[in-house]
Amino acid sequence: PKSKRDKKITLSKTKKKTGLGPKQRLIEKLQDALDQFENVFIFTIFNNRNINMKSMRDAWKDSKFFIGKNKIMSLALGTDCANEHIANLHKVSKLLHGECGLLLTNQSVEDVRIFFEKHRCLEYARSGCIAPRTVTVEEGAQPHFGHTMEPQLRKLGLPEKMVRGVIHVESRHVVCRAGQRLNPEQCSL
Repeated sequence: PKSKRDKKITLSKTKKKTGLGPKQRLIEKLQDALDQFENVFIFTIFNNRNINMKSMRDAWKDSKFFIGKNKIMSLALGTDCANEHIANLHKVSKLLHGECGLLLTNQSVEDVRIFFEKHRCLEYARSGCIAPRTVTVEEGAQPHFGHTMEPQLRKLGLPEKMVRGVIHVESRHVVCRAGQRLNPEQCSL
């Protein structure tokens, strides 16, 4: 039988962010920012991690980034001429689809374009990504692999053996080829 004393107690005091409140606050924040800044840019996000967005926010301290549900952001901008916040913003809201965000800034169009063309963050590949280059593991000693990684490397299909606590690859192994879609094992290697 179940004990009456056995009660589940939550240790966190966080509240759920559901309902209309957070959505209304996002709309209000976006509309306030639209009044402050001259330019609005839409940017797409691929394989995004939080640290990359943090570095972009640090680089653009005088601007605002908004990433949220496209439907809510389009409501803040306005879906048609009748309910748009500022003239012609309903045209911008029609372009919001997929994983994207808004950059609101007073910088010139050319400065923003140059930044986004040059800005690249190195990140580990995820499953399903396209390999940008061919990656191989050469034959011989691999001192950068720790000895504790040996079982994992063998499981991932790397032809290796241990020699005096150092992993040695028995033959040259091609992990992936350029343009190939990556699977989880290739990403781990």
